[in-house]
Amino acid sequence: MQRVQRWLAAAMLVAWCGMWGTAAAESDPTDHARKCKAELRELVKKCVGRNNEIARKCIPRLKRLIKEGNKEEARALAERCVKAINQNTDRCLEAIHRLCRRCVKHLKEEGRHEAARHFVRLCHAAIRTVNHSREQAIHTIKRLF
Repeated sequence: MQRVQRWLAAAMLVAWCGMWGTAAAESDPTDHARKCKAELRELVKKCVGRNNEIARKCIPRLKRLIKEGNKEEARALAERCVKAINQNTDRCLEAIHRLCRRCVKHLKEEGRHEAARHFVRLCHAAIRTVNHSREQAIHTIKRLF
């Protein structure tokens, strides 16, 4: 099951990164837009990876506690893991919003309104991806009970 979840997370990330397409990158005449896109892409990869890492580290410990009959202790650990995933995701979403505001503002100041609209769409996709990774990681933990 974990292999399937890792595969799904990787497929989701590859699909999301595919939205960046070479045509969009080639149509950006300034280096600033490319840097913003690259920064957003790396931020999403880091956030999704961290959520997956938190869940991956918690699951074996949770399984062991449940197997040993320590359900109360397992539930407490699960709560801490879910809290860590939520905190990571919230920090990531704040960072994405800051990056998006900064980049969109800069693109609009340059008069590149279409590029700004495109970047807003990328930001919305990034937010959906990070939120989906949160839901997936939490679901992985909760289904153990």
